[in-house]
Amino acid sequence: TGLAMFSMFFGSGNLVFPLLVGQMSEGHYLLAALGIILTGVFVPFLGILAMLFFKGKTEELFSLLGKYAPFWLSLLCLSIMGPFGVLARCITVAHGAFQLILPATNLWAFSLTGCAVIFLLSLKKNRIVPMLGSILTPFLLASLAAIALFGVYYTNLPAASEAGGWTSLKTGIFQGYQTMDLLAAFFFSTFIIRHLEKQDPDTDPAHTISIFFRASLVGAGLLSFIYGILV
Repeated sequence: TGLAMFSMFFGSGNLVFPLLVGQMSEGHYLLAALGIILTGVFVPFLGILAMLFFKGKTEELFSLLGKYAPFWLSLLCLSIMGPFGVLARCITVAHGAFQLILPATNLWAFSLTGCAVIFLLSLKKNRIVPMLGSILTPFLLASLAAIALFGVYYTNLPAASEAGGWTSLKTGIFQGYQTMDLLAAFFFSTFIIRHLEKQDPDTDPAHTISIFFRASLVGAGLLSFIYGILV
C-alpha cells in the first residue's frame, strides 16, 4: 500500500519541479528540499488522513463548505487534474521522453495510445492499488535510481551562496504546491481506503489507521528521499 501511495503521487510534475527547485536553490539544497517536502509530501498525506476519517467519501468532506461545494469543487479539482492540467502535463512529459527513442512520434498518436492503455489498465478499480504497488513502482524506483546515480556521479555541486537560504526554502514550498498532489489526495485516497478495508472487512477502524500510518511512512519516506536526490 505504501508503494502504491508513492507511485500514485509521483507524476510528471514530481519529476520536473524538484529539478527546477534544485536549479533555483543557489546551492541551498537542504533548505530547498525541505520546502518541497513540506508542501509536496506532508500536505498531501494530511489530505489522505483527512479522507480516512471520512471513509474516502469526498462528497462528505466537501459538503462542509456548503450545499453546492461537492459538485463544484469536484468539477474544478478533476478538471485541473484531468484535461486542463495534470493529465496533459503527464502526457507531454512522457511524449518528450519517448521522442528520445523514436523522434518521429506524433503527440496526438502518443496521446491516444497512452490514454487507451491507461483506460484498459484501470477498468477494474479493485486492481489499481495492487498493480501500482507490485508492478509499476519497482520499475519507477529503478528508473529514478538510475537518474539519481548518474546525476550525482557526473555532477559537481556548486557551493551555497552567502544569502538566499530563505528564498530557496520559499521556492521549494511554492513549487511543492505545483505538483497538485493535495488535490489528487482527495480522490486517490478512495482507492487506498477501499484497498485497506478489503484486506480485512471486520477489522477495528483504529487498526486500519495504524496500517495507514505505516504505509504512509513508506510512501512519504520514498517520496521525500527521491525529492531530496532530485533537488
